[in-house]
Amino acid sequence: MTWTTTNFAYLEDSARKNRYGTTPPISEVEPSSKDEQSTASLNSVMESFDLKVDRAEMEKREIALGDLHQMLTEWVNAMTVKLGMNELATETTALLYTFGSFRLRVYNNRTDIDALCIGPMHVTHSMFFDDLCGNSLKKHPDVEELTMVPEAYVPITKFKFRGISIDLIYAKVAREVLTDDFKISEDKNLRGVDPQSVRSLNGVRVTDMILDLVPNQEVFRTALHFLKLWARRRIIYSNVIGFLGGVSYAILVARICQLYPNSDSSMIVRSFFRFYSSWRFPMPITLNKIVVDNPLGFTVWERHANFYDRMPIITPAYPAMNSTHNVSISTLRVILAELKRANEICKPQIITEDIWRELITESDFFKSHKNFIQVRCSSMSADHQQIWCGWIESRLRRLVMALEDAAFLEAVPFPRSFRHKTASGEICNSFFVAMDIKLPKTGLKPQINISRAVEQFLSFANKPWDQRTEDMEINLNHITQSHLPDFVYKDGKRPTKQKKKKKIKKKRKKEVQPDEESKEDAAAKKLKTGIKSEPLKTEVVPMDDDSLIKPEKTAAAKRKHDSSESEDVPPDVKELKTVS
Repeated sequence: MTWTTTNFAYLEDSARKNRYGTTPPISEVEPSSKDEQSTASLNSVMESFDLKVDRAEMEKREIALGDLHQMLTEWVNAMTVKLGMNELATETTALLYTFGSFRLRVYNNRTDIDALCIGPMHVTHSMFFDDLCGNSLKKHPDVEELTMVPEAYVPITKFKFRGISIDLIYAKVAREVLTDDFKISEDKNLRGVDPQSVRSLNGVRVTDMILDLVPNQEVFRTALHFLKLWARRRIIYSNVIGFLGGVSYAILVARICQLYPNSDSSMIVRSFFRFYSSWRFPMPITLNKIVVDNPLGFTVWERHANFYDRMPIITPAYPAMNSTHNVSISTLRVILAELKRANEICKPQIITEDIWRELITESDFFKSHKNFIQVRCSSMSADHQQIWCGWIESRLRRLVMALEDAAFLEAVPFPRSFRHKTASGEICNSFFVAMDIKLPKTGLKPQINISRAVEQFLSFANKPWDQRTEDMEINLNHITQSHLPDFVYKDGKRPTKQKKKKKIKKKRKKEVQPDEESKEDAAAKKLKTGIKSEPLKTEVVPMDDDSLIKPEKTAAAKRKHDSSESEDVPPDVKELKTVS
């Protein structure tokens, strides 16, 4: 099969229904002249961020995908012959699909390509990692920076092919002969497929179904593109760390498109913030009715069985899954705060370029917190470091959860790492988790001890792992804001600290009570961490990698589950009723 744009299956000409989603629309109002002005200014802001892909780059990607597809087909044929099934080798093929941002067409020149390889039943996952990835791809002259994560919830191989970043996953289906007429969208083709492969197949199935469940795909794409920009700049974009990933944002935007089917992109963005800033999570967000009739026997998300999920955003393809399992108490709090901030900014009738830019102002994370844990993973080679950094990142959520179990403490992770070198030549990646101390108003000054949380995380991160080498090390530092390394700030420049004006105290000193901030500062000084506290001098290269991990239903997650604080809900949310 020759790779062409028809393989993307964008569903542009799909038959449309009169109603989308599980409820009637909230509003079918058409855009006003003010809305059109707001959309024009939104488009102008997006253009300034260079979010489009030029034609030459698009052609380069299509050619690379075509050549990769040919390579995968040759590999499947070779494996079939190796198994003594010569008569099938000439009949079967490998299929290659894209999914995620690339398939949605919400990407730029720097976006990774998420790709799925489908093979016949006799070509196993171990063959995929050992023979294809560990041998053929590793030795290919056009492949660089190859990293395999076979133990991930969705096993994945990351690499660069002719300079293009590709995240490749694999699924095998219950067919001895796989041909081009295989229809990935049909549920019956999941029969006899292992759960690992089902999760891989659903990357494509979910992407296609999202597109098929929105009334206007171009409006959806523009709104999603802008909201992903907003999420990245406000540092609430990372599934692995505990915020939201691309699939979750796509589902959230698609739901708003269903509820406001005639809106333009600026109306969708504004409705997004108004709706979700008042939504009472953990009420789930769904795009269609969850299939509870389960003839194939896969695990399907159900609210009563997953009561500990804090912000359930459910994938539309069978079997339904929660795309936000990793969201923690602290990350949910940050997400909701950002939604409320955005909703306040977007209240004017006409949103100008200045207002849009204010909305997506970069977060001042390192100025907003006073105490941090620096998780520093290091090794002696770039190849080792890429593997080791991904391993630690996929486990960082455990540290956040452990810190949340400590009294009077909120833990907020920074969703990216910083790469740097030490004086001894080690290659390092540093992750940061902010610790906000929230003391009770009783006047007590308890001592906060996070030694156990640190020990639990280090014990988990240091578990035996067959890909770990002797040079891979990890250490944790407790750092205050004043001792943060320069590389965490933009352009490596530490902001100048402004001197505060002294206030005249009208009461006698003994009558002055310490304010909340000074109490927290005092508690921070007594913070028992069980780790050393030291500033680092390094050179840095920012990193931004996502990976997939296996969600785990921990006792702590169940115990700490709670819903967000009750808020006044606007009429359009209150009146939303499910239609059976």
